[in-house]
Amino acid sequence: QVQRMTELGSHLVTLSKLQEKEDLELTEVDFSEVTKKVAGEFRVLAEREEKKYETKIAEGRKVKANESGLRELVSILTDNAVKYCTDGGTVRITLEPKGHSSTILTVSNSYPEKKDMHMPA
Repeated sequence: QVQRMTELGSHLVTLSKLQEKEDLELTEVDFSEVTKKVAGEFRVLAEREEKKYETKIAEGRKVKANESGLRELVSILTDNAVKYCTDGGTVRITLEPKGHSSTILTVSNSYPEKKDMHMPA
């Protein structure tokens, strides 16, 4: 648990640093392509660990972002989903439109609820 929390803390620090950069160049990025590429990179790892791996990525979703930062964000979320998924469980990655101009990325996994597991409120 300590190692897991340390890794998650490290990922949060990385994401915070991305947010702090004032000179961040935002360009139009194909969010669909970034998500597909990252999802493809993690598919082999998930399948090697005998986890189901499902993706549903809408085509042509563009966002204004820093491409390397966006790629890192999707990678961190996907990496954690694969690492902490139950044995034989399922990792799901979806990218879908919401309304006219928004896009929602969802990265989820199956994880058993445990009575002794306390999540912060």
